[in-house]
Amino acid sequence: MPQSNEPVNLRPEELDAWQLNGNEAHVMASFRFVQNDFQCFSDWSKQDMKIFWNFIKKLHNNSWRTVLAAGGKVAKTGLAPTIIPINKYPDGALRRAIENEYVMFEFRVDHVKRIHGFRRGPVFYICWLDKNHKICA
Repeated sequence: MPQSNEPVNLRPEELDAWQLNGNEAHVMASFRFVQNDFQCFSDWSKQDMKIFWNFIKKLHNNSWRTVLAAGGKVAKTGLAPTIIPINKYPDGALRRAIENEYVMFEFRVDHVKRIHGFRRGPVFYICWLDKNHKICA
């Protein structure tokens, strides 16, 4: 497998950017709560996965302030975080645990693909993969 020629930034200020306060913290994505009974990465093609990992790099390179500024109902740009009502998600133990504690939202991976989850501190917990944008259909 060919190695990437992209420079790797291991400076402490980059490595520790997720520890900044509030919305200045860089986003950290966690796969801890992915509901693979709804959809899993084996449903995604190699090209889909390349798009996904580029999205994750972009997410990690941005602060919450920058990411949230790209949202909205009309003039969405970039990652376009959008709040989604909890009742749009598949019923189950995770949904019931989340519904009174956290706000769910989606990120736009590309023009069709989405990931859904919630934020706690600097961490975005990915809960549902949505390759075909069906959760909100």
